[in-house]
Amino acid sequence: MLKQRTIEVYFFTVMIAFHLCLNSPVLAEDCADKKDVTQTPTRPGNAEYAGNWRNQCGPTIYDDDDDDMIGSGDSVNLWVDSGGAACPPYTWSTSSAGWSLDSSTTGDDLETVTLILIETPGKTCGTDFDVYSTVTVTDNCGVTDDITIRYSGGAMGFGRGYNAK
Repeated sequence: MLKQRTIEVYFFTVMIAFHLCLNSPVLAEDCADKKDVTQTPTRPGNAEYAGNWRNQCGPTIYDDDDDDMIGSGDSVNLWVDSGGAACPPYTWSTSSAGWSLDSSTTGDDLETVTLILIETPGKTCGTDFDVYSTVTVTDNCGVTDDITIRYSGGAMGFGRGYNAK
């Protein structure tokens, strides 16, 4: 009789578990490494994030220049502050003529790179140097951000409103 009662209790426990959608073991899992995640969390332990969640939490570039403009031969410091949500290290790049970065990588948030503009006297804008530089940073997960820094000389002084963050 005891064996039959144990089987009945077990059977009803299993049925209740299936009824409550606990039909498979649930392990805590961080889906951050999945590239094709498209669902939002459905229950504790199987958290899946919206497909664009990294874009909302990726790197954001900041600079130490209020108007995002620098003069001939000047430089500006750039850094990422993601609040810990991005994936360091970061890769930095610019393809603008006459502009260069002192480093192409930073290891973590708040580490700076310096964007440098050549000395422009005697140089031709549009040939020897571009009037602005777009700098792109890419984190280790492939999420990017960019900022545009402009040369303060010349006739077109658009400042921060000119395609800048």
